[in-house]
Amino acid sequence: MALSLRAKSHSSIPFVLSFQGLQVLHGGELDPCGSRSDDLHQRYRSQLQHLLSSRQGSINCWCKVALLCFPEAFAFVSYRDGESVEIAEPIDGPIVQRYCSLARESNIWLSLGGFQEKGPDDKHLHNTHVLVDDTGSIKNFYRKIHLFDVDVPGNMVYRESNFTTPGDDIVVEDSPVGRLGLTVCYDIRFPELYQLLRFQHNAQSDWGGTLGNSSACSGN
Repeated sequence: MALSLRAKSHSSIPFVLSFQGLQVLHGGELDPCGSRSDDLHQRYRSQLQHLLSSRQGSINCWCKVALLCFPEAFAFVSYRDGESVEIAEPIDGPIVQRYCSLARESNIWLSLGGFQEKGPDDKHLHNTHVLVDDTGSIKNFYRKIHLFDVDVPGNMVYRESNFTTPGDDIVVEDSPVGRLGLTVCYDIRFPELYQLLRFQHNAQSDWGGTLGNSSACSGN
């Protein structure tokens, strides 16, 4: 699956770029079993390689980029039960620190749309949206409130709540592209969250990482 970039800009507002198709592993080949623990570094290196090549090929666009958005599960996608919990790390752990270095070296803000943050016990994690500024500092983070539990008759059963502890806090943060409301994927099904972000917290844009896509929620 190829890695693509999508740009958004409105008049003089700086560009926002979104990574899409972040299943790239092993030099561009899709791992048939999904990501494994030892793929964490390889996935980061693949993303960095594509980021640098895209930047070199689109100088006129990149000089205006202020925020680069990664999707939910940007660093790791598990293929067996319990694996996401096994690789979960604290916010200040090695995985996020790699992206903080990338932000600092690239002089760009990063929206990390869904990170496996170590949870309150050994059986749970937080699905956490991390916002990093252009100095490589973590500006804020949001723990996904609405967990994806689905039971499709005759098809799949998925319970994110089996291994994820939901967050409690609504989070907004000022950025070069406006005041952002942070969310994650399935949150978009709950409009009351976005009403609170917009009308009580003055969010100008609502950013929610979605697996395979990270964009303004109005564009999902």
